[in-house]
Amino acid sequence: MKVKKSDISKLLSELKIIKAVHKDSEGRSIVNINISDDDGFLSVFSSDDEPVISNETSEFLEHSLGHILPSAALHFVFKSDAIDEQERITYDKAIRNYYHNVYIEVSSKIRTNTMLAIIMGIISAIIFGIAAALEKMEFGIVFLNMLDVAAWVFMWEAVDIFAFRCSDLKRKRLRTLQIIKSVITFTR
Repeated sequence: MKVKKSDISKLLSELKIIKAVHKDSEGRSIVNINISDDDGFLSVFSSDDEPVISNETSEFLEHSLGHILPSAALHFVFKSDAIDEQERITYDKAIRNYYHNVYIEVSSKIRTNTMLAIIMGIISAIIFGIAAALEKMEFGIVFLNMLDVAAWVFMWEAVDIFAFRCSDLKRKRLRTLQIIKSVITFTR
């Protein structure tokens, strides 16, 4: 069965409609979330007596944001008859507390990974320098090849950490910041 180009175009336009991002009056991406039972919204654990959302709630929130750019401003609209006025205040605070903790953790990982990448890059340069000096002294080819491989391994790890892992963490930190800054509304 041959697929026509017009069928593909039609399917793509339908997908765009499904994944269309609705915006509020201030240009924030609206994320509608229906809650039929709020029993698992908060974590049973908290530090410093500050509420945080449960892992299940955070996974759902993050999954709900999959089609929205990490840099987009957000507006969460929680629809539920089960949430009273006091719980609204608590849940708003719990979302922000949870993602504030995530932001701190991700920022720390970025700093650690950046330092690790710099150290590995320096080690790689030192090994390359030693290999170049030993090559001038006509040192054994097997040992020089081992040094060359070691230097490239350190260099590749530095590039992998800095270019790939840190960029993923930076996207996560940006998304987390947008969640912290988001407008959160509760409706019935």
